[in-house]
Amino acid sequence: MGKIKPILIFIIIFSVLVISAGVVMNMSTAQKIEEKEESTGESETVSSELALSDIERDKSLQDTIHAFAEVLYTYDTRERKFYEGADQYMTDIGYKSIVPLADGTEGETVVNMSSKLDKIICYYRKGSTDNEEVLAEVWYSISGAGDYQIQQIIKINAIYQENWKISQCTVLSTMEQ
Repeated sequence: MGKIKPILIFIIIFSVLVISAGVVMNMSTAQKIEEKEESTGESETVSSELALSDIERDKSLQDTIHAFAEVLYTYDTRERKFYEGADQYMTDIGYKSIVPLADGTEGETVVNMSSKLDKIICYYRKGSTDNEEVLAEVWYSISGAGDYQIQQIIKINAIYQENWKISQCTVLSTMEQ
């Protein structure tokens, strides 16, 4: 019994140490899992907020482009020129690019024309978070020297500066129907 007693004490101490180490490791693992769940929950919340913000910005861009198209394609020249009012949706440089150059012929008679936006379909390509490129199919009706249905393909570059502004609008194709 004299030799068995130290061996038994050694086994008991060894068992207590192994069990204690297992408990400490288990608690550490459980704490890490809790921390991961908390951080994942926080990041999911942040991610949800960012996604909502992205959705709001996308909606804002759509609203800007549709309002811009409405101004550009719905007009009566007896009341206003086609580009008047588009400046609120455009950067200064973008607006200047759509305004016809003054050629000194202000006294000439201008044909009265009216136009109405019928439909616009936009295709978006994200650049950076502050830059978007949009191809748009625009259908509009125009009358003055006849009645016509027109389809245009336009390229729009938009930048975000507190809100969306159109920095460039280029007509790629015009088709009379």
